[in-house]
Amino acid sequence: MTLSIVAPQIQIQIEDFGGSFTMPHYVHSHPSANYFNSNLMVSNFMVADLTSNNSDVFFYDERAQGKDVDAVCNLRFTYHLEKFKMLLNHKIAMQKTLFVILDNYVGQNKSQLVMQFFVLLSIMFYSKVVLVYLIP
Repeated sequence: MTLSIVAPQIQIQIEDFGGSFTMPHYVHSHPSANYFNSNLMVSNFMVADLTSNNSDVFFYDERAQGKDVDAVCNLRFTYHLEKFKMLLNHKIAMQKTLFVILDNYVGQNKSQLVMQFFVLLSIMFYSKVVLVYLIP
């Protein structure tokens, strides 16, 4: 007999970009000449899982990818795949419903590609995916 822990039936999460900053970052010192030669932008993307009370923050620089819909879907897929692997290793059942709260940014959250991505999630990991867009 195998013992499996039952997870809550619904997973509630909020996703958004947190912003970008330049590297290297000089706080109170005067930047040297290399500051003006290399403005490397570092972006972060955050997924706040309200069900498990955890937040995951992804940091990456502009050489890896941008902040467009492809980058967002790549980060989202990485998050859900890692979550699925972790639950599988601990023999915990995946939640049946994913409830996602997003902002109204058209380029990252309201496009056909994003809708197709969440359909993919409903086929691979969840029975139902519910998207809620905040009022602008």
